[in-house]
Amino acid sequence: MFHAGSWLESLNIYIVENIVHSAVALGLVWLILALFKIKEPALRIKFLLLPLALPIFTPILFYLLFPQRQGMSVLPVDKMLNLRAAFPDPALWKAVSSLLTAALLVVAAFLLLKGALSLFSLLWLPRRFRQIKKGENSQLDAILETDGARAGNRRPKVLLSPSSEVLCCSFGLVKPYLLISYGLLLRLNDSQIEAVVAHEVGHIRRRDGWLGFALVTLRHILFFNPVVHLVSRRLRLESEMAADDAALGRGLDRSTYAQTLVAVCRLAAAPQAAHLGWSAFSAGAWALRRRVEHVLEPGSISGSSYQRWLPVPMAVGLLVILFFLC
Repeated sequence: MFHAGSWLESLNIYIVENIVHSAVALGLVWLILALFKIKEPALRIKFLLLPLALPIFTPILFYLLFPQRQGMSVLPVDKMLNLRAAFPDPALWKAVSSLLTAALLVVAAFLLLKGALSLFSLLWLPRRFRQIKKGENSQLDAILETDGARAGNRRPKVLLSPSSEVLCCSFGLVKPYLLISYGLLLRLNDSQIEAVVAHEVGHIRRRDGWLGFALVTLRHILFFNPVVHLVSRRLRLESEMAADDAALGRGLDRSTYAQTLVAVCRLAAAPQAAHLGWSAFSAGAWALRRRVEHVLEPGSISGSSYQRWLPVPMAVGLLVILFFLC
């Protein structure tokens, strides 16, 4: 990679290996999840992060440790996808490489601007909406002050949106925020409000804001990798189910919670909720069905003690396999 002849060829090698490594790692992770029947969402998230995290560093790490790796005969997938080999004529390759360079710079600039605007809009949200002080809403106070629902030991700052739509979402990396719409307080009954707020507080307790931030960042940086977009979508679903588990941990009835989930999703303004980040209301029909099935699944789905240690040997095994396969 570091002796490929030009930075574009090095980038070509990195892109190819990043995509291949992600695809191979994802296939192996799904195999492990199926073989060991791992159903706990919080544990599945750890496994699904491997196909995203490892391929970021593995191409660079492998070439730093073994500079002559590109000449090895054990990289069949890389050699099949070598972009330089598809253009043997130097003049043609020069024209193609110039075009690819310009396209890459344009896409990178666009994504950088888009990411900056998204970050600015997120930072502006606390200034845009009025904060609900402690004591203004006794129902919210009761939910947020419950030991099982409290975000760590800190009460999240609650913001009120004047929207008439049903909207509730959590955001914030260092300071947790809970955004609730006037429409939600007006159109839902007490048990539904408790379920929705408990779900979003579950996101805050799990620090899902950091996960969401990481996924958005990776989708912008590794925009060329379809596996990143596929896994990110799945991680969003697993995160929602993990927050459902956290809400149910407060002692909520599973059947009532599932009914609330369906009813609220029908009322929710999904585009607004999805724009703001993690939300119980941003799921499609398939994701909603999967979440309801998870909520109603009988028995405990917590992973066993040995399953919780599996991500560590899995990461080591993936490093070895990726080095010799691609």
